[in-house]
Amino acid sequence: MDKYAVVSDIHGDSGMLKMLINRAIKESAKAILCLGDIGLSQSADIVDSIRSSSLPFSIVRGNCDSAWDFSNVSMHMPPKYKTVELGDRTIFFTHGDSIKVWHDAPVHLLQNDIFAFGHTHVPILYRDDKSPWILNPGSASRPRCNCDPSMAFVTNEEIRIVSILTGMVLKKGLQWL
Repeated sequence: MDKYAVVSDIHGDSGMLKMLINRAIKESAKAILCLGDIGLSQSADIVDSIRSSSLPFSIVRGNCDSAWDFSNVSMHMPPKYKTVELGDRTIFFTHGDSIKVWHDAPVHLLQNDIFAFGHTHVPILYRDDKSPWILNPGSASRPRCNCDPSMAFVTNEEIRIVSILTGMVLKKGLQWL
């Protein structure tokens, strides 16, 4: 079964990046979807960790990610959004600073699709009767809530937001309808 790790707002914290990569490996994730604000210029370890990871990273840029940050480390500037397929579902992911709500996404999202964004540093997981799943994995380094640094795991059967430090489930989506 395919599983994606979803992370956001690392902000140069190389220790948390290493921890989240290890957690994603333990969870048998296929890849890491990074929703921006990586902090490439804040630590050389960030670039080394991304390049040496056994899991591929799919990155979108955040409001704190500059063209200089990426060119300075010989990485291409990532786009503002991407999509990946998970079975018959689409995961649309963006940082959330310019595309703030799911109905502004430049792709048509269905009820069982996922709109993933970061930027707020607060873990969010919900769906109403007309929207796709709304997912914010929280911040990997600077949570703005009374919770641990967090990340999410998405499979065809569930969405979980977990503590990077302990693995404890912070929020869990119901099984797909």
